[in-house]
Amino acid sequence: MTPVAESVRRYASDRLFLSAAIAILISVILVEGGGRALLALPVLAVALAVYAAIVLRRRSGWLSALESGLDEGVSEFIRERVPFYGPLDPEQRRRFEDLCAIFLYDHRITGVDGITPGPGIRGMVASSAARLILGRPEWSYPDFGEVLIYPGEFSDDGSFSTDPAPRESRVAGMAHSTGSAVILSLPHLVRGFSRPGEGNVALHEFAHVLDGLPWADGIPDNLPAPRVKPWTEMMRKEFEKVRDGRSVLRDYAGKNPAELFAVAVEVFFESPLLLKARQPDLYEGLKDFFGQDPAAGASYGFLPEEPGVDSGTPDAQSGQDSDGQLPASTESSDLH
Repeated sequence: MTPVAESVRRYASDRLFLSAAIAILISVILVEGGGRALLALPVLAVALAVYAAIVLRRRSGWLSALESGLDEGVSEFIRERVPFYGPLDPEQRRRFEDLCAIFLYDHRITGVDGITPGPGIRGMVASSAARLILGRPEWSYPDFGEVLIYPGEFSDDGSFSTDPAPRESRVAGMAHSTGSAVILSLPHLVRGFSRPGEGNVALHEFAHVLDGLPWADGIPDNLPAPRVKPWTEMMRKEFEKVRDGRSVLRDYAGKNPAELFAVAVEVFFESPLLLKARQPDLYEGLKDFFGQDPAAGASYGFLPEEPGVDSGTPDAQSGQDSDGQLPASTESSDLH
């Protein structure tokens, strides 16, 4: 059984055990209360059954996706066109492909205004999401809805229009605050693969998702409780550096803690040597969180679990993709 498949089975068993334990505790309280409180027992039983059905259905879907694997077009695109796939060893490649398969099972990718999400677009989106959690196969993305691919920058005034608008009101990506969608501009998505180190909108927006929608605050949901205090202090110091112009992170990181985290994630994965050399504390914090050491180069330096810790822009161009090829090369409260 692959590590991802093992994590899927553990995901279901852990959640079913926890929900059953909570239900038993509530049942005991209700029985002790007696009287009208007992009327809530059938409701509790139905709620537990519905939750169990949802969990088991998701587990079944994930296992089916792992068994089927990626379709050939997406698999070929990842093998040939995703730069960070090549240095992975066979076990890491299998893990990466499994994570991509689960992501594509969970999240529909929809084109807007003439965009056709073929293997290339689906490969770029899935590989970006999988890249963030590759060192933590026990993690999974929450249900944030679908991924919308726009032909270029769009308005952030709530209309999401692609019509011409003042530059300051246009963005290239958005993690919608309602958790209903992640929106990506196709040219900027492509740029993250064709021009590494110049910003990666997909990594940025998926970092917002890991941060926790709709209340992204720069303290990601998967951060273990013992690490929250040192993490908060680290990010506070980094926020001050950005505001003072002493950081390698771009100025946009100084907008708020959520954007600081998302921009830091971009730089961690895209320019790890620079971040490690200039701001080693931030690099080490992100390395510890993601379980990855991208500055290590070809080895990618996946890290074991820490004992005792439960681990939990250029103007946009239009383009489309239907045959697995990269379109011509060329941020989101909603989070940009």
